[in-house]
Parts: sequence; structure tokens; C-alpha cells
Amino acid sequence: MVNRQSRYGFVFSIAFAIICAPGCSDSSKDTAADTSSVSNEQEAMHDHDHDHGDHSHDSEAEEIEKALAGFADGDRESVLAQKMCLVGGEPLGSMGAPEKVDVNGTTIWICCEGCRETLLDEPEKYLAQLEQVLNPTDTSDAE
Repeated sequence: MVNRQSRYGFVFSIAFAIICAPGCSDSSKDTAADTSSVSNEQEAMHDHDHDHGDHSHDSEAEEIEKALAGFADGDRESVLAQKMCLVGGEPLGSMGAPEKVDVNGTTIWICCEGCRETLLDEPEKYLAQLEQVLNPTDTSDAE
């Protein structure tokens, strides 16, 4: 009987983890922001409990303005330079005030608390993505 209870507990734990895993993804949405630095794999594994059914994407810019209204100038500029959550692919500020995370002495903004663990699990990956976002290299003009 103990084995059966342990087995059910294990299955329940796995099911709970799968159902309740934090993340962001809504592949049906269309944003004007550049998401090239966020891979489809990242987007697929990220699923927040939100949808865009109660507002249009036209109002997303207004939501971002409201979310950033109380930010100090330096933080606001930093968020606007990064534009997107590197973990979840959401426009920063579209889900409320973005969160500031220190990653090895560098600030990376995330869309929500659900992104923190993933960010901190692979800091070098996201630091490299931030570098690419902030200092893009354009090879199309190279001849």
C-alpha cells in the first residue's frame, strides 16, 4: 500500500509541475516589437496565466507607458533599450511593471517573477542575448 501511495504522490507531483509551470507564450498574438532575440523554444516553454482577450494590441503601448510611469529615468531607459523579456518574449511592461534582476553585475529586465528562475539558471545565455539586443551587428551592409 505504501508503494501505491508513493507512486500516486509522484504522479501527482509531476502532473502538478507540468500544469503549474510558470512561463509566457501566446503564439497567436502579433506585436510590432522585434522578438528576434528570443527563440521559439523559449517562447514555447513559457506560459503565463494571461491573455490579451480583454484589450487590443493597440493599447499595449499605453499599458507599457503606465507600467513604466513610476520608474526612475535610468531604469526606464534600460527597460526601453531591452524592449523584450529575454526569457518569455513578452514586451517589457505589457504585463505590468517589469522586474529588475542583477545577473553577474548586469541588469536584465524580466516581464514577471515567473521568468526569474529560468534567467538565473542560465545566466550566460541571457547575458549573451542582452548583448545582442543592446549591440546588434548588422552584417547585411558588409560587402
